[in-house]
Amino acid sequence: MNTILIVDDEEDSRLIIDNILNMDYEILFASSGTEALNILNSNKVDLILLDIMMPDINGYEVCKKIRANESTYNLPIILISALSTLEDRLKGFNVGANNYISKPIIPDELKARVYIELENYKHSNETNPIANQVESKEGIYDYLLLLIDASNQYNQSLLKLESADKILEQLIHLIKKINCNGYISVDISKKNKNICTKKSNNSFIKLIIDKAKEHHKSMLYKDNIIINESMITALITDLPSHESIKQQLFESLKLNFQNTALVLSKLFDSKPVSSPSPQVSSYNNHHEMIERVNSILSMIETQQKLMTDKNQNIIEDLIEQIHELYMHLGLTESQEQQLISLVEAAEQKVISVTQENHEINTKISLARNLLKL
Repeated sequence: MNTILIVDDEEDSRLIIDNILNMDYEILFASSGTEALNILNSNKVDLILLDIMMPDINGYEVCKKIRANESTYNLPIILISALSTLEDRLKGFNVGANNYISKPIIPDELKARVYIELENYKHSNETNPIANQVESKEGIYDYLLLLIDASNQYNQSLLKLESADKILEQLIHLIKKINCNGYISVDISKKNKNICTKKSNNSFIKLIIDKAKEHHKSMLYKDNIIINESMITALITDLPSHESIKQQLFESLKLNFQNTALVLSKLFDSKPVSSPSPQVSSYNNHHEMIERVNSILSMIETQQKLMTDKNQNIIEDLIEQIHELYMHLGLTESQEQQLISLVEAAEQKVISVTQENHEINTKISLARNLLKL
């Protein structure tokens, strides 16, 4: 049975919520933000119902602290408050809340939102293990390679796809492949198209995306990525927990969406009003293709920069292991041989990776020179 923590400084409010949910869930109570944080440190909780207006620490601040804690950062949080304006709701989402319920509480609405958030939480933990396990250096390597491979495949597919639906289908496939979820809004030819990686009953996702469109910028916020590129706005969720991975994922996806916006723009904006001559049409097609190839090359160059972390981590691993060997009072012959083998193996790895990067950079330079011909 799932455990729900009810956080509210008013006893009557806690009892009302308890009466609605106690037949289906284990219930814990906290009368203040401080007490709630202490309970989370010593109890397994599956969902938090959090009041906003509390005397010691308000619900917004409690939400921030929960999201900043590595052991509780992904717990579903539903804010409950008499504050019900659009600004209040958006402020709640900005500090990391998953959902929002206005007082007075409607029992059926509370039950539905609790059920939905628990299902989303369960689904995220079952289908997205990488998001919570990319902590070791090996895990970081694996995820970076997955990201680079998925991004390169996507960008290569952009050169071949000539329909918006196919492009967006591949974009959704990319987001799934890197073990994230995405909600995408596209404005094409004065029509709006919404697509997502999974069905969601969260009625506020559209509200978040619409609000994001007003800011006209991309950002990494907490465990979410917001992308704004020309005709595309997207909310990417269920990111890996490692902070450095989040940043690299943000930069990579931003470039993917830039390329997508460029291709979609060319598909819909470059169509001439009157039929051009075959020569002009041929020139436009070639010019368009060159621009698209240049965009892909830029993406590949950026991905290459990500690989520099791999070299750095290899060196750090080597230093750590050498240090452990030298912690002994003296090195035996066997230990000396281990040290030599370790250094040689690491050296070969670094040389191999460096050569791979150099070969790819050479090919990129060659491709750019060919495009200038």
